[in-house]
Amino acid sequence: MLRHLRAPRRPAQVLLPLVLVSGLATACGDDVTVASGALERTEAFEVSGEVGSSPEVTWKARMEAGDAETEVLTEGDGAELAEGDSVLVNYYIGNGFTREPALDTYGDDQVPVYFPVGGEVPQPASAQPTNAQVARYLLDTFVAEQVEVGDTVGTRKVTTVSSADILGVAGSDLDIGNEDALMMVIDVDSVVRTKPDGSPIKARPAWVPGITFADRLPDALDFDGVPAPDGTLKSQVLYAGDGPDVAANDLIVVNYLGQVYDAAKPFDASYGKDPFSTVLGQGAVIQGWDQALEGVAVGSRVMLQIPPKLGYGKDGSGENIPGGSTLYFVIDVLAAG
Repeated sequence: MLRHLRAPRRPAQVLLPLVLVSGLATACGDDVTVASGALERTEAFEVSGEVGSSPEVTWKARMEAGDAETEVLTEGDGAELAEGDSVLVNYYIGNGFTREPALDTYGDDQVPVYFPVGGEVPQPASAQPTNAQVARYLLDTFVAEQVEVGDTVGTRKVTTVSSADILGVAGSDLDIGNEDALMMVIDVDSVVRTKPDGSPIKARPAWVPGITFADRLPDALDFDGVPAPDGTLKSQVLYAGDGPDVAANDLIVVNYLGQVYDAAKPFDASYGKDPFSTVLGQGAVIQGWDQALEGVAVGSRVMLQIPPKLGYGKDGSGENIPGGSTLYFVIDVLAAG
């Protein structure tokens, strides 16, 4: 079996099935390697802490793992996942050899994984993804396979598995050897909404265009009577959601429609298609989105007026967004984490 260059400090392993080795840790001392099967409280590790936050993991010994095994640590009392639902899931990975955290999506520099239950995790957008992007995709895909129809929001699961079955040499950027045993703590964080579910805000300023609908979905913006834009960034909540507020560096899932001021039709829309997901505040979208969506509650529908300097500037974008265009967006914030 291939091993990457730092393998010499890892002894050769025989991958054992996930069976608890009774008494081995206390009999042989802290540096012993044990197999793990009773996942809530094993001779290799203990997991504690609240669901929805980074777990507290205490290591007692090194761990070996064979075939993947998953158990429910905490049964959630939230909504039951159904066929067709999409979810946000956070997870923590501990390395059973180093007994150190390898990845924690609750951290400030990470985001949860977003996927349809029973479906596939989106592949990295880059044509030449980095080793770290490949590793994250492989881990996300494995985690998604542990979440099933019938699970409930707020559920915490614990999994043990060999890195060889998921990452191979791709784990090197996470300090994971290709034969290391991994333990994962997996939290079902939230179900992605399919539409805004907030309370309607009836009073709307004059700059907010009307919305026309087709099949109950936003179809276009109506600028009849709307004054010319004044060059400032504006945001107006149309439906006030009661979910968590969007924060910088969050993964957000939205539906949207964008239209240039006084144009006859939109230049882009996701309604009636798959929702759009992005990380806010990292330059992945135009500056107007990064600035105006921070602080909006999940479940809300908002209207944005974005001046050229926070949109596509003097150059514009393609045939439908001329240079110097003020952009208007209606956006449904469906999830964030």
